[in-house]
Amino acid sequence: MPLGILVHPASAARQGLEARLGLDGLKAMIEDTLDTMRRAIDSGVAIVLGTDTMHGMLAVEAVQAVALGMSNAGVVRALTGRAAQALGQADKLGCIRPGLAADLVALDGDPLADIAALERVAFVMARGTVVTWPSVGLGAP
Repeated sequence: MPLGILVHPASAARQGLEARLGLDGLKAMIEDTLDTMRRAIDSGVAIVLGTDTMHGMLAVEAVQAVALGMSNAGVVRALTGRAAQALGQADKLGCIRPGLAADLVALDGDPLADIAALERVAFVMARGTVVTWPSVGLGAP
């Protein structure tokens, strides 16, 4: 289960789980899930991060994974190349290389030093086309 839908208070899934399990049941489920994830990270399990329900909230997953012991570099790999491998798409995406899909995100910060930089998107390119250039002092394309 994606971490973000459990830990983010705005998650509809979390709210639904709380309604079904009650607050104590939800807290127990969250702790059990976080403990399982922590043990997987500590054991060297190849982790893939992603979200299919909280679009735009992938940074929540990343920050939580680091809090559980994953390295910043490991999180970046889990979001990119390892995710592409898990989808059987490593020959098409997951890294910056000629011939691969040009989906790029530029950040206002270095995620290897501060994983929360993933929350500060400065530029997005999808399939080689600029789709957003938020105002962060970088100027326009």
